[in-house]
Amino acid sequence: KNLQAIQAFSLLQTLMSFRLKTQTVHADRLPNVVGKVKLQRAGFEPQKRRTVIEKETASPLWNQLFYFDRVEVAEDELEACNVVVNVCDKSRIGKDMVIGSVDINLAAVYLSETHEIWNEWYTLTDFSGRRSGSQGELCLCVTVLRDGDSPPLHLDEKFSDGEEEMVEVGQFETAKARAKRVKRAEKKALEKLQHDEAEMTRKNVQAYILKACVYSGREFPRMDRFGAGGLDAYLKISCGSAKEAKTRVITSKNPDWNQEIVLRLLVPGGEQGIDAMPPLRMSVMDRDVMDADDHVASTAISLKDILDRPKAYEKPKWYCFYGGLRGMEVAFFSRMSKLAKRMNAGYVDGAAYRGRTLISFTLEPEHRRNKHARARKSIPPVLAKMGKEWRCFLHSQIMNVELFQTKATGKMLSVDVRMGLESTSSPSVILRGEGGSLSAECYANVQCNLAPLLVKIPTPFEGPLAGTGSPDVFVNVNILSGNGSRRVGYCRIPVTELVPVNETLRPRASPTNAEFPYGWKVQGWFPLRADALSNHKWFHSRRAENVKPIGQVLLRLMIRGSSAGKHAAGEAYVDEDDVKSVASDAEAAMDDRRGDLERKAELRGERLAANLESEFVEPLPTRPFMLRMELYQARDLPAADAHGSSDPFAVLRVGRNIAETNVVNSTTSPSWFRELFVQVDLPLVVKDKKRLPDGTLVTDGDDSDEDSEDVLLDPSRMAEINAANDGNSSDASFDSRDYDVEMAETSTKPQKKKEKFVGKGGGGGVGQEFEGIAWWAAPSLNVMVFDRDEGLLMMDNDPLSVLSLPLIHPAAAEAERRGDDNFSVIASSILSFYSKFSLDSEFPDRYDDIANYEVGALSAEPEWYPMRQLNPKKGLSVSPIDAGG
Repeated sequence: KNLQAIQAFSLLQTLMSFRLKTQTVHADRLPNVVGKVKLQRAGFEPQKRRTVIEKETASPLWNQLFYFDRVEVAEDELEACNVVVNVCDKSRIGKDMVIGSVDINLAAVYLSETHEIWNEWYTLTDFSGRRSGSQGELCLCVTVLRDGDSPPLHLDEKFSDGEEEMVEVGQFETAKARAKRVKRAEKKALEKLQHDEAEMTRKNVQAYILKACVYSGREFPRMDRFGAGGLDAYLKISCGSAKEAKTRVITSKNPDWNQEIVLRLLVPGGEQGIDAMPPLRMSVMDRDVMDADDHVASTAISLKDILDRPKAYEKPKWYCFYGGLRGMEVAFFSRMSKLAKRMNAGYVDGAAYRGRTLISFTLEPEHRRNKHARARKSIPPVLAKMGKEWRCFLHSQIMNVELFQTKATGKMLSVDVRMGLESTSSPSVILRGEGGSLSAECYANVQCNLAPLLVKIPTPFEGPLAGTGSPDVFVNVNILSGNGSRRVGYCRIPVTELVPVNETLRPRASPTNAEFPYGWKVQGWFPLRADALSNHKWFHSRRAENVKPIGQVLLRLMIRGSSAGKHAAGEAYVDEDDVKSVASDAEAAMDDRRGDLERKAELRGERLAANLESEFVEPLPTRPFMLRMELYQARDLPAADAHGSSDPFAVLRVGRNIAETNVVNSTTSPSWFRELFVQVDLPLVVKDKKRLPDGTLVTDGDDSDEDSEDVLLDPSRMAEINAANDGNSSDASFDSRDYDVEMAETSTKPQKKKEKFVGKGGGGGVGQEFEGIAWWAAPSLNVMVFDRDEGLLMMDNDPLSVLSLPLIHPAAAEAERRGDDNFSVIASSILSFYSKFSLDSEFPDRYDDIANYEVGALSAEPEWYPMRQLNPKKGLSVSPIDAGG
């Protein structure tokens, strides 16, 4: 009826007017705010909570408390747990619109002094990246407590401005009072200024761009039973609630991605800033079409470390991945345990090597040039340049093994050393029981030099990053039975403790005491971690078995390599423009030929190393000493009886010698107050022969006959020595294992004085020389607490807790008393999982100086030492010491 209105109708103008009107109406409406709290753990279903809805307000007030109790989180899993709080606008239809989010890492909260965040304001950010800047603020309180922790107490806070009453008119004010009032006013103004600056910093959300160049992956396990590739691999990088970045999928166990991925991170302001961000998690995944993708292995890197050391990450470097045992995913008639899945996801320390990836990282703040940068789908490969490796030999010597509560007496034991996919094993030896109260304890004297293991060390070979790209060394302890071999425990040693590599002309030759008078690169007692995957007992918790102490192993490790192999592998760092294809003169040609001959000799040596076998070595001779220990009390021991207490008694063991205390009935905090004496046999360093460049072993000089004329004998053995000499001829020799004789060379000559003595033990003769005490092989001090159960038929001792302490070098005790922090020599690695072992010649290490020092774990004042529970009921503690007392 209105032809003019019909002709003037514009569909586009009508739609735009309706859209503008809708936006205006929505802008005037205040949101219906609801808070959603979510506890995230990759690989597990998140736990969710939500607040009440505050209608039509931009400043909601909830004051609600949420609990996430009975969460199975171990100590290593806290870094992978985040609490995400999303503030949303409630919608009647469809999904709620997220206004802003806050991401908090639980590990950072637990590491604080009170294990909590109390009344702190956090800036809300849009993780999707659609809206930049601050979206509001949120006040939170987050508390992380383990079993047994008490929550912090917050009393009613009194708020006051701290101002004194104003001075009334006509009232006299002294100069001193006026100065105090002015000082208080200035202090308050300064605090207000600092608070305002902190608020401005906190509200300023900084965006960062992380670029990761993913090149290649190697040595990943097979995840699919069928198919030629066995693995549909892709790499996923995530950081908290940021959007994940992934590579393409390649069906291969050795994929070459050669791809760049970009991750956008929003870092909140404040004092912590990027320190409060969760770690950057790298996960190698296996794509499954019909099911959720599986974790092959995972590892984590600190964002703060990438930002502080950009040069260490901008070059391609190998990153190793660890997880469950290889082959568990494709085994028939078996099922992957939750513990193995946690190891593959990176929550728990891995029990085996799972592969490695060549990656480089670049982290920089977001600016105009990189804000809209896109990831390159293809980048030039660098495997040919950066993937070269130095072929070296890993020498390992296994001396003794001690096992706790295994009940494997009479069975056969073997130890294998594995680095990457290569391994070497020792011959089988029998396990012997301790006897007495330690009927379930056993030990084995392996005394074996394992065959040299050919390993590959990736670049760089020197500097602080040397060895970071090499897989860790796993020392596995296996028990042989009728059903086959099963691994009961293992220890893990990083290659960074074994570098720099010892360069020699004969890398296959075993190290000698003459070459290394102060010991190998790594040596001492190492604690064994229980293997809950292959040594699992029915109806027992794998998490509990994983944290159970299983024993310790005495070993020595060293990596040796040739300079020719290092030079050949180091060619990866030479620029192609500087390389000369043809030698310009005869000298350069001769050097090239010499290098070719050295490489051929190295390859020939590798073929010979494959045919080498393990060989037994003589045990170190020992000298007896007396160890004194003052044992006072124990507290908070596990309860072994039904009525909630125990009948504890302690057993002190040093080597094969033990001492016991009395039994204290019906208590978990016994008081013994006993002084215990036990004999300790300290091993001696044998002066070994020197090795010539051609491999021949020679001595410094033959001992003259006059050396045996002046002999200082131990008074306790004088009668036995005289009787043996009377009954034998003058040229007869006697076994050093039956006597304890101390010998010294006369000082008639002006040359350096030599000292000789014979200790009891293996293979040393009368004329054998000793350098001093081998503190790296000194037996550790073990205090084990048992519960005595007396029955009608038999008595049973239930194990409760164990404490292991090293016998330290006597100079270390003296340095500790002097407060010298530069001394870092200890005899074993029980206290520290990784320790450096290198005796310095400046410190006294001879047996005759031991009387000047107090040796062992004794100090001037009694100290409390934490114990580890021998049979934990659960493995859910955030502390490695699981309620052991």
